[in-house]
Amino acid sequence: MKEPSLNVDVSEAPFWQNAAIFVVCWIIKLWQATIRFKCSEETARMFRSKGPMIVLIWHNRIFITPMLKVRYRKNDKMSGLISPSKDGAALAAMFKFFGVSAIRGSSKRRGALAIRELVDELKSGGDICITPDGPRGPMYHIKGGALKVAELSGANMLIIRSR
Repeated sequence: MKEPSLNVDVSEAPFWQNAAIFVVCWIIKLWQATIRFKCSEETARMFRSKGPMIVLIWHNRIFITPMLKVRYRKNDKMSGLISPSKDGAALAAMFKFFGVSAIRGSSKRRGALAIRELVDELKSGGDICITPDGPRGPMYHIKGGALKVAELSGANMLIIRSR
């Protein structure tokens, strides 16, 4: 099998964008304080478990990812799969503010390497968060990448629904 290249360009947010993201993150923190969470006993049990977990969140609900980390897995390491694009750079900077590290990759760029990094993260005990429908959709349809990571890692998978 051909080894994926480690020299693939990954965009990073410029200084001005990081400054704007800082302000937006504080607004999100205020917004988070107004949100109520209600989950089933099974979901609560999974959040309380100590093993690594794959959390799936629909792409249009991605901003609840930091809340999950802060409310339910505060002391656990969490990483999110984020596009290596310029838009992804802004999201990675925002996630960093909330303590969620970024694993950069997509189906078009760094895909195989990102899957390997996600599996390694799970095997080292960290949680990962993936948007299984991706930015290009179709909305609410799970693509194969998240299932491949679950298959390779053996980690539990939790699908989050919010409204």
